[in-house]
Amino acid sequence: MLITSGEHYGAVLNRAFDFRKYLDALAEDKLNLTRVFAGTYREVAGESFGIARNTLAPDMRAVPDLLPEVLATRCFAVRNARADEFQHNLFDFI
Repeated sequence: MLITSGEHYGAVLNRAFDFRKYLDALAEDKLNLTRVFAGTYREVAGESFGIARNTLAPDMRAVPDLLPEVLATRCFAVRNARADEFQHNLFDFI
């Protein structure tokens, strides 16, 4: 059986969010499921769905920004420091 409190879509792309603390809290409460966005989608603070403190709408300085390069090259295999950071966060989260 999979049990969770919900999802945490901003965990990987938001530098300001401590996903280790979040995962520790899930484990402490014996929850065993979460979901996360693993791409370039993000929301706009104060505009997306009216969610207060939306971690999927972080301060733009807190995001490893991959989207401009992906759009410019039409390549989803972008390799640079920001892509490496995002990939590291994703693999670490998993």
